[in-house]
Amino acid sequence: MSGVLASRMGSGPPGTLAAALSNSSNAISCSADIQNDGEHVFGDGIGGAATEAWVTPTVAAVAAAYEVRVDVNSGTFSTGTTGTWLACSTSRAWTKVGSGVVNFNMSFRQVGGPTLKTYSGMTMTVP
Repeated sequence: MSGVLASRMGSGPPGTLAAALSNSSNAISCSADIQNDGEHVFGDGIGGAATEAWVTPTVAAVAAAYEVRVDVNSGTFSTGTTGTWLACSTSRAWTKVGSGVVNFNMSFRQVGGPTLKTYSGMTMTVP
């Protein structure tokens, strides 16, 4: 671990969580992936995806310091684990296939710590 990263980890969260994360909408399917390199990949699940940082800097050592949790408010995902904290050292994905809407909250915390940020009212819409 670099000296800069080590010093940042000792004084609080090692990265900065994004101010907002994008929603996903498509005629075929939707996806939201929290990658273990700090990227959020969202889109149609079949190659029409966009990316944005969920944490900066976007490096595996920083992402591994976090856990993600998705809680469904309404609708259902086709795939993806919900209702429990998952290590961001492994990429995580949630998908919706077939028509419908999933409304959910996505939260992040440092491993084993309190919730640092919750993105409320996120949606996946498949017409």
